[in-house]
Amino acid sequence: MIARLLSGLIDLIQMGRIPVPGLLSPARRQAFRARSWEHAPSGTAPVWFHAASLGELEMLMPLIEDFESGQTGFCVSCFSESGVQGLEKLRGRALFTGLSPRDSEWEPAFRRCGTRVLVVSKYDLWPGAVIAAKKLGIRVVVVNAQARTSLQWISRLFLPEALPDLIFFSNLPSSLGPLKSWFPNARVESGSDPRYERVARRISRPPGDRVITWRQKIAALPGPVGIVGSAWSADLSELLANAERLPGSLVVVPHDLSPPHLDRLRNILESALPGRYLLVDEMGILVELYPVADWAFVGGGFHLGIHSTIEPAVAGLQVICGPRNADRFPEVAELVGAGILTVCPDSGSISEWLKREPWKKKRSVPFLEEKRRAYLRLLESCRAIR
Repeated sequence: MIARLLSGLIDLIQMGRIPVPGLLSPARRQAFRARSWEHAPSGTAPVWFHAASLGELEMLMPLIEDFESGQTGFCVSCFSESGVQGLEKLRGRALFTGLSPRDSEWEPAFRRCGTRVLVVSKYDLWPGAVIAAKKLGIRVVVVNAQARTSLQWISRLFLPEALPDLIFFSNLPSSLGPLKSWFPNARVESGSDPRYERVARRISRPPGDRVITWRQKIAALPGPVGIVGSAWSADLSELLANAERLPGSLVVVPHDLSPPHLDRLRNILESALPGRYLLVDEMGILVELYPVADWAFVGGGFHLGIHSTIEPAVAGLQVICGPRNADRFPEVAELVGAGILTVCPDSGSISEWLKREPWKKKRSVPFLEEKRRAYLRLLESCRAIR
């Protein structure tokens, strides 16, 4: 009863009756209703992928691609507006791509699409989806599962026998125990973080003309070449505090491409590294540029919080970043433990790191090979439960 009441409350939020920052306004959500599951073409899609937002959808993309290559019909949904950008790329490939059904509508959506397996990311499991999955005998797979409060609440809302067939794959040892405790009837296994696979595939694909042009410019710079990904001015200030000790050249890929921010970065670089830098004023190609650099600095750690450390790590680079929010991302601890990432609290520690000439260190091939094997184990497990 409580679960159904909560599901009704979530309905009101999705309908805009209860405004929540970061979600679609009622008018915009209504505009996307034309692409709802009710308008999906006839067909069968035994697998339904659901993500909270664009980041989680990107994480699921390797699984989506592999199920697609196996000619398995599927649906894809996101809860928040940010996912719409990624959903557009899947239109025509899936039976349905769009915002997730209202929480009370999961059952008719599953029935229409013939869903047999629901795959969600991290902890984005909703009461209405749980109720519908139990009723229809749908297996629920949580990929990259994390023992967050939202999953604990699901375990408290439902008696164990009222839950569907649940399978958790987690790459976090610290999450395995709590998940087993919260869901005693579920299957809980160690599993890969598919983001490593997602980045590896992007890097391995033939580059487009835009990427080739930038790579040629980078190749013309004196080495070693460091790349600052998702850079902010505060990051550059710390990195270039001792610019005279910085060898080679610097490629800077800003997080914010607004003219004022580009001007600030350009002024900093021109003052500290005249003739030894390249400012990339283009979005969406950072991952493809990392492989042609010699070392990497991930931005945000001296601003609002660090950005993706997985991307340069998969490119085989030694990586540094600032300290802001470093403790919030489990992959940071993993990469530090693997000897790939160094968290530098200040400009002095950055200088010390550079003195060790990290670009001469062998690339982390064993680490990346194990990530690939872990993803393949996850994929086979997901295929086997159909």
